[in-house]
Amino acid sequence: MFFSGMVLGKNEDSATHVIIKKRLKNVKKQYHLEDIMRFPPGTGYSEIESHIIKTYNDRKFIINKRVFSQDRRPAKSVRMYPTVIAGFTGTDTTRIDALRKKKIPVEGIAVYDEKKWRKEEYGQICLGNNYYVPGGELLRNLVRVFQQGRLVIEDHIPFAELLSSELTHLSLTEKLSETKHTGIISALSLPVWFCENIRVIRRY
Repeated sequence: MFFSGMVLGKNEDSATHVIIKKRLKNVKKQYHLEDIMRFPPGTGYSEIESHIIKTYNDRKFIINKRVFSQDRRPAKSVRMYPTVIAGFTGTDTTRIDALRKKKIPVEGIAVYDEKKWRKEEYGQICLGNNYYVPGGELLRNLVRVFQQGRLVIEDHIPFAELLSSELTHLSLTEKLSETKHTGIISALSLPVWFCENIRVIRRY
């Protein structure tokens, strides 16, 4: 199953998109980083949105799965599209709602100042929900997965060396919520947190 993470930051100059593939190894979740895309400064949001939609519909990220019924109906093949997880600021979900209106399901994640994360359901079924996560939890979750050896970053991936260096530095940092980091870290933390914390029941 593929997951994509997208952050725009405070302006479009910091837009970053990552794609990971979740696998099970020895009954543990493992995440393989498939690609990193950093948009050039000044890239308009319409271009970024088109990239997200293109990735969502890309055949190499769509998995065909056989689904069996418990009431003896014939098994059928279904297409599992990548799960899109996008960051947003405060309560402004305008941009991810625009994607949802185009029938692209998006799970939204924003950082807020509380002790526990909470879920806010979106009005239309199967188009994603919004999650508000305490500051530092996204980074702590990502660093834990990295330390446990469950995040695979191969050398051919763009910015692989930079990412590995940053994660190693974060592993030695106590106050993660106060640490500066690149948009790559932010984008990667979204799908990893989602996979570690949210159980998705798919409706076929």
